[in-house]
Amino acid sequence: MTILASKIVNDVEDILSDSANSQWTAVRLLKWLNVTQRYIASLKPDVCVTTSSTILVAGVIQSVPTGGTGLIRLNWNLGTGGATVGAPITFIEKDVLDRTTPGWNVETANATVIHYMWDERDPTKFMVYPQQPTVAPGYVSITYSYVPADIAAIGNAITLDDIYEPHLIAGTCYYAFSEDAAHSVYAQERAQHYRDELFRLLGMKDPIEKENSPRPIRMSTDLTEG
Repeated sequence: MTILASKIVNDVEDILSDSANSQWTAVRLLKWLNVTQRYIASLKPDVCVTTSSTILVAGVIQSVPTGGTGLIRLNWNLGTGGATVGAPITFIEKDVLDRTTPGWNVETANATVIHYMWDERDPTKFMVYPQQPTVAPGYVSITYSYVPADIAAIGNAITLDDIYEPHLIAGTCYYAFSEDAAHSVYAQERAQHYRDELFRLLGMKDPIEKENSPRPIRMSTDLTEG
Protein backbone atom coordinates (compact mmCIF):
# COMPACT_ATOMS: atom_id res chain seq x y z
CA MET A 1 0.00 0.00 0.00
CA THR A 2 1.88 3.03 -1.28
CA ILE A 3 -0.90 5.34 -2.50
CA LEU A 4 -1.63 8.12 -0.05
CA ALA A 5 -5.16 8.97 1.01
CA SER A 6 -4.39 12.54 -0.06
CA LYS A 7 -4.13 11.41 -3.69
CA ILE A 8 -7.54 9.74 -3.53
CA VAL A 9 -9.05 12.80 -1.87
CA ASN A 10 -7.48 15.16 -4.42
CA ASP A 11 -8.80 13.08 -7.31
CA VAL A 12 -12.27 13.08 -5.75
CA GLU A 13 -12.13 16.85 -5.22
CA ASP A 14 -11.38 17.28 -8.93
CA ILE A 15 -14.39 15.11 -9.85
CA LEU A 16 -16.56 17.10 -7.45
CA SER A 17 -15.21 20.38 -8.85
CA ASP A 18 -14.46 21.34 -5.26
CA SER A 19 -10.69 21.67 -5.02
CA ALA A 20 -11.18 24.58 -2.61
CA ASN A 21 -13.20 22.32 -0.27
CA SER A 22 -16.05 24.80 -0.17
CA GLN A 23 -18.63 22.02 0.15
CA TRP A 24 -16.70 18.89 1.11
CA THR A 25 -13.78 19.21 3.50
CA ALA A 26 -10.80 16.92 3.14
CA VAL A 27 -11.63 15.45 6.54
CA ARG A 28 -15.14 14.55 5.39
CA LEU A 29 -13.86 12.96 2.20
CA LEU A 30 -11.37 10.95 4.25
CA LYS A 31 -14.31 9.71 6.30
CA TRP A 32 -16.08 8.50 3.15
CA LEU A 33 -12.86 6.92 1.95
CA ASN A 34 -12.60 4.91 5.16
CA VAL A 35 -16.22 3.81 4.90
CA THR A 36 -15.63 2.70 1.31
CA GLN A 37 -12.61 0.63 2.37
CA ARG A 38 -14.70 -1.20 4.95
CA TYR A 39 -17.55 -1.77 2.53
CA ILE A 40 -15.30 -3.20 -0.18
CA ALA A 41 -13.81 -5.57 2.40
CA SER A 42 -17.29 -6.69 3.45
CA LEU A 43 -18.19 -7.53 -0.15
CA LYS A 44 -14.84 -9.14 -1.00
CA PRO A 45 -13.47 -10.86 2.11
CA ASP A 46 -10.23 -11.73 0.33
CA VAL A 47 -9.33 -8.02 0.17
CA CYS A 48 -8.02 -8.06 3.75
CA VAL A 49 -6.64 -11.47 4.71
CA THR A 50 -4.11 -12.66 7.26
CA THR A 51 -2.76 -16.03 8.40
CA SER A 52 -1.87 -16.85 11.99
CA SER A 53 -1.46 -19.64 14.49
CA THR A 54 -4.44 -19.99 16.80
CA ILE A 55 -5.35 -22.41 19.54
CA LEU A 56 -8.67 -24.19 19.24
CA VAL A 57 -11.19 -24.69 22.05
CA ALA A 58 -12.69 -27.87 23.40
CA GLY A 59 -15.42 -29.41 21.27
CA VAL A 60 -16.49 -29.10 17.65
CA ILE A 61 -17.51 -25.45 17.20
CA GLN A 62 -14.69 -22.94 16.78
CA SER A 63 -14.32 -19.21 16.02
CA VAL A 64 -11.93 -17.14 13.94
CA PRO A 65 -9.48 -15.03 15.99
CA THR A 66 -10.71 -11.82 17.59
CA GLY A 67 -11.16 -9.11 14.97
CA GLY A 68 -11.74 -11.59 12.17
CA THR A 69 -14.80 -11.22 9.97
CA GLY A 70 -14.80 -14.60 8.25
CA LEU A 71 -12.92 -17.82 7.72
CA ILE A 72 -10.99 -18.26 4.48
CA ARG A 73 -9.48 -21.68 5.25
CA LEU A 74 -7.66 -23.85 7.76
CA ASN A 75 -4.23 -24.78 6.45
CA TRP A 76 -2.50 -27.34 8.66
CA ASN A 77 -2.09 -28.55 12.23
CA LEU A 78 0.53 -26.89 14.43
CA GLY A 79 0.59 -29.34 17.34
CA THR A 80 -0.34 -28.60 20.94
CA GLY A 81 2.44 -26.03 21.24
CA GLY A 82 1.64 -24.01 18.16
CA ALA A 83 5.03 -24.34 16.48
CA THR A 84 5.19 -27.82 14.94
CA VAL A 85 3.88 -27.99 11.38
CA GLY A 86 1.79 -31.10 10.96
CA ALA A 87 -0.75 -32.68 8.65
CA PRO A 88 -2.79 -30.45 6.32
CA ILE A 89 -6.47 -29.90 7.09
CA THR A 90 -9.05 -30.41 4.37
CA PHE A 91 -12.48 -28.89 3.93
CA ILE A 92 -15.51 -31.18 3.87
CA GLU A 93 -19.21 -30.41 3.56
CA LYS A 94 -21.01 -31.12 6.83
CA ASP A 95 -23.72 -33.07 5.00
CA VAL A 96 -21.08 -35.34 3.51
CA LEU A 97 -19.47 -36.02 6.90
CA ASP A 98 -22.89 -36.59 8.45
CA ARG A 99 -23.60 -39.30 5.86
CA THR A 100 -20.22 -40.98 5.77
CA THR A 101 -19.31 -40.76 9.46
CA PRO A 102 -22.48 -40.71 11.58
CA GLY A 103 -21.78 -39.57 15.12
CA TRP A 104 -18.56 -37.83 14.12
CA ASN A 105 -19.34 -34.97 16.48
CA VAL A 106 -19.24 -37.22 19.56
CA GLU A 107 -16.24 -39.34 18.63
CA THR A 108 -13.20 -39.38 20.91
CA ALA A 109 -11.48 -36.01 20.96
CA ASN A 110 -8.12 -35.56 19.28
CA ALA A 111 -5.94 -32.44 19.03
CA THR A 112 -5.06 -33.22 15.40
CA VAL A 113 -7.71 -31.87 13.02
CA ILE A 114 -8.55 -33.88 9.90
CA HIS A 115 -11.41 -31.86 8.38
CA TYR A 116 -13.09 -28.52 8.89
CA MET A 117 -16.59 -27.35 7.94
CA TRP A 118 -17.80 -23.81 7.32
CA ASP A 119 -21.12 -22.18 6.42
CA GLU A 120 -21.07 -18.74 4.77
CA ARG A 121 -24.23 -17.83 6.68
CA ASP A 122 -22.15 -17.80 9.89
CA PRO A 123 -18.75 -16.72 8.55
CA THR A 124 -16.89 -16.30 11.85
CA LYS A 125 -17.69 -19.84 13.05
CA PHE A 126 -16.45 -23.20 11.80
CA MET A 127 -16.44 -26.84 12.94
CA VAL A 128 -13.58 -29.30 13.23
CA TYR A 129 -13.35 -33.07 13.05
CA PRO A 130 -12.51 -34.70 15.31
CA GLN A 131 -13.63 -32.58 18.22
CA GLN A 132 -10.93 -30.96 20.33
CA PRO A 133 -10.03 -32.24 23.81
CA THR A 134 -10.63 -30.20 26.92
CA VAL A 135 -7.00 -30.58 27.95
CA ALA A 136 -4.27 -29.60 25.46
CA PRO A 137 -6.33 -28.77 22.37
CA GLY A 138 -4.45 -28.24 19.14
CA TYR A 139 -3.17 -25.18 17.34
CA VAL A 140 -3.90 -24.65 13.65
CA SER A 141 -2.72 -22.36 10.89
CA ILE A 142 -5.78 -20.31 9.97
CA THR A 143 -6.36 -17.80 7.18
CA TYR A 144 -9.17 -15.34 7.79
CA SER A 145 -10.51 -11.97 6.69
CA TYR A 146 -10.60 -8.84 8.81
CA VAL A 147 -11.87 -5.26 8.71
CA PRO A 148 -9.28 -2.87 7.24
CA ALA A 149 -7.96 -0.29 9.66
CA ASP A 150 -9.14 3.26 9.09
CA ILE A 151 -6.70 5.69 7.53
CA ALA A 152 -5.88 7.93 10.48
CA ALA A 153 -4.69 10.96 8.55
CA ILE A 154 -4.93 12.22 5.00
CA GLY A 155 -1.15 11.99 4.64
CA ASN A 156 -1.18 8.25 5.38
CA ALA A 157 -1.33 5.43 2.85
CA ILE A 158 -4.56 3.65 2.04
CA THR A 159 -5.12 0.35 3.87
CA LEU A 160 -6.24 -1.68 0.87
CA ASP A 161 -3.92 -2.76 -1.91
CA ASP A 162 -3.05 -0.08 -4.48
CA ILE A 163 -5.09 -1.90 -7.15
CA TYR A 164 -8.22 -0.68 -5.36
CA GLU A 165 -7.46 2.99 -6.04
CA PRO A 166 -10.24 3.39 -8.67
CA HIS A 167 -12.69 1.52 -6.44
CA LEU A 168 -11.95 3.89 -3.57
CA ILE A 169 -12.38 6.94 -5.80
CA ALA A 170 -15.75 5.66 -7.03
CA GLY A 171 -17.00 4.84 -3.53
CA THR A 172 -15.89 8.17 -2.07
CA CYS A 173 -17.59 10.04 -4.92
CA TYR A 174 -20.75 8.02 -4.32
CA TYR A 175 -20.86 9.16 -0.71
CA ALA A 176 -20.11 12.76 -1.49
CA PHE A 177 -22.83 13.06 -4.14
CA SER A 178 -25.26 11.12 -1.93
CA GLU A 179 -25.17 13.91 0.62
CA ASP A 180 -27.13 16.11 -1.80
CA ALA A 181 -29.10 13.37 -3.57
CA ALA A 182 -32.32 14.12 -1.71
CA HIS A 183 -32.28 17.74 -2.91
CA SER A 184 -30.66 17.54 -6.33
CA VAL A 185 -31.48 15.35 -9.31
CA TYR A 186 -27.97 15.94 -10.64
CA ALA A 187 -26.39 14.76 -7.37
CA GLN A 188 -28.70 11.77 -7.33
CA GLU A 189 -27.69 10.78 -10.86
CA ARG A 190 -24.00 11.25 -10.12
CA ALA A 191 -24.27 9.23 -6.93
CA GLN A 192 -25.92 6.38 -8.83
CA HIS A 193 -23.27 6.58 -11.54
CA TYR A 194 -20.43 6.13 -9.06
CA ARG A 195 -22.28 3.41 -7.19
CA ASP A 196 -22.64 1.55 -10.50
CA GLU A 197 -18.98 2.19 -11.23
CA LEU A 198 -17.92 0.75 -7.89
CA PHE A 199 -19.80 -2.50 -8.49
CA ARG A 200 -18.54 -2.67 -12.08
CA LEU A 201 -14.96 -2.39 -10.86
CA LEU A 202 -15.61 -5.07 -8.25
CA GLY A 203 -17.01 -7.35 -10.94
CA MET A 204 -20.22 -7.68 -8.95
CA LYS A 205 -23.86 -6.86 -9.49
CA ASP A 206 -25.34 -4.15 -7.29
CA PRO A 207 -27.36 -6.02 -4.63
CA ILE A 208 -30.21 -3.52 -5.03
CA GLU A 209 -30.67 -4.84 -8.56
CA LYS A 210 -30.99 -8.37 -7.20
CA GLU A 211 -33.86 -7.67 -4.80
CA ASN A 212 -36.24 -9.75 -6.90
CA SER A 213 -33.86 -12.68 -7.19
CA PRO A 214 -35.10 -15.97 -5.66
CA ARG A 215 -31.71 -16.32 -3.98
CA PRO A 216 -31.44 -14.67 -0.55
CA ILE A 217 -29.32 -11.51 -0.39
CA ARG A 218 -26.97 -11.42 2.57
CA MET A 219 -24.86 -8.38 1.79
CA SER A 220 -25.78 -4.84 2.79
CA THR A 221 -27.80 -2.97 0.22
CA ASP A 222 -26.11 0.33 0.85
CA LEU A 223 -22.83 1.86 1.90
CA THR A 224 -23.31 2.77 5.55
CA GLU A 225 -21.17 4.93 7.75
CA GLY A 226 -20.67 2.32 10.44
